[in-house]
Amino acid sequence: MMLMQWFNELVPRERLLVGGGGALALMMTGYLALWQPLSTHHQQLNSAVASRQKLLDWMQESAAEAKQLQPQAGQQTATDPRTRISQLARSHKLQISRMQNGRDGELQVWLDSAEFNALLRLIGQLSREGITQSQLSVQALAEPGVVKARLVLAGR
Repeated sequence: MMLMQWFNELVPRERLLVGGGGALALMMTGYLALWQPLSTHHQQLNSAVASRQKLLDWMQESAAEAKQLQPQAGQQTATDPRTRISQLARSHKLQISRMQNGRDGELQVWLDSAEFNALLRLIGQLSREGITQSQLSVQALAEPGVVKARLVLAGR
């Protein structure tokens, strides 16, 4: 009640200034309390969607590549598995650091520094040729995309 009395005692010009200032303060409060946080949240959601879309695209490409790398029936290698593994590793620009016979005819292969995507292509190629992996141990190295790997392989 006192506020209305004070406002009514003002000169019309002062009333206009106080009313305009109040309307401006109300608009600023609305912007800062509602619009600006919503706008910021909207931008954050848009960037999250974009990054998730990139991840989805990568996953779909990887799934397609993994599907291609599935073993195809009837394909077997005619050469010694050790020789064929070495040939395929070289063709994928991978350096085998150690290879030794394991139990039950398995072959253990170590790669100290291998590009991860090339390793996946090698595993797929081996699988298509009838040499399957029974174990795979991969450790990321400091360089992005490069891993240390140990494979246990078995021929069909």
